[in-house]
Amino acid sequence: MAILNEIASFWWLWFVPAVVQASVIIAALAIVDSFLRRRVWPQIRLALWVMAAVKIILPPTFAMPTSLTTPIVERVAQQPEVSMLGRLLGGIPLVPVAPWTPPGETAAITLATGVFLVWLIGVALCGLFIMRRTAAVRRTLVAESESDVPSWILTILQSAEQQLGYGHRVQLRISPRLTSPAVMGAFKPTIILPREVVERKDTREVEHMLLHELAHVKRRDLLFHAIALGIQTLQWFNPFVWLLRRRLIETIELCCDATVAARLEARSMDYRETLLRLVGRTQGLAQPHPATLAFFGHSGQVIDRLDWLTRGSGRRLKQKNAVAAVVGGVFAMTVLPMNESRMPCEFEVIDVAPVTVPVTAGESTGM
Repeated sequence: MAILNEIASFWWLWFVPAVVQASVIIAALAIVDSFLRRRVWPQIRLALWVMAAVKIILPPTFAMPTSLTTPIVERVAQQPEVSMLGRLLGGIPLVPVAPWTPPGETAAITLATGVFLVWLIGVALCGLFIMRRTAAVRRTLVAESESDVPSWILTILQSAEQQLGYGHRVQLRISPRLTSPAVMGAFKPTIILPREVVERKDTREVEHMLLHELAHVKRRDLLFHAIALGIQTLQWFNPFVWLLRRRLIETIELCCDATVAARLEARSMDYRETLLRLVGRTQGLAQPHPATLAFFGHSGQVIDRLDWLTRGSGRRLKQKNAVAAVVGGVFAMTVLPMNESRMPCEFEVIDVAPVTVPVTAGESTGM
């Protein structure tokens, strides 16, 4: 039990301040994002949300001299009524100290150990649920889908790969279960088209769908999505992390649309019409599982997607990506570090009663 208490104490030192810091940043970013979502390029919003996700895995004592948040944290820590929050924001955890246990006696479970065990059980249950459901959905879609794809669709797929400059092999299947195209598999991507789309034989519609799903594959959106799902599993109790993942998916879809629009150029409005038609035809759940990315996901995102396509989101894409990278870098250097580099580590001093060890006769106590 003493070893478990020690492990839980190390976990508490890192985890609790990290959760508080990340939650504060995500909450603040969500407020700012509500004003920026139709005023700022989606690439910049995505960069900011990615940096917020990076904050979750950074140590709470991460510090840089360029930090703008450290003075704010110091002011909060100086207020008596919020001194505990200030300590947590500064990366100084409040560690429940286990009472001293004499030799031969069983150590008592500390508060940190109890919280650690609850967190560990939650992570295991959430992770097991996601893995089992992902495997079941993939097995079902593959089992009920057809690998015999018409030659005209394969021709469109090759053309889409050339337009995007993607030279790796992607599996393509046709499913009667889906109402919207989807892609799954971060390392072995598989694009799944609805059977009704194939039966309509609308070559322009199929081209737009394949371009969208291939753009996800080329941009490594599925890998980022999997990482976000893993972060959500580690902080399954934190509603701010659930909000983070939702915002990431929304901005990823907007940036994917911009990538397709940049390749289609003058035909980008045709792509917008395809998305609008699919909204009218889709019924039920278009995204079969959180581990997939569908051409038509949540209906609440469609208005923003149509709006940005109308405003020409594919124009000057390289410049927008460059600006987003700069903004993300500045955000990482000025906002993510919340602990001052010269701030000393604080330790709690515990007075331990001296222990007298009896010495039997004949034993030497000298060197």
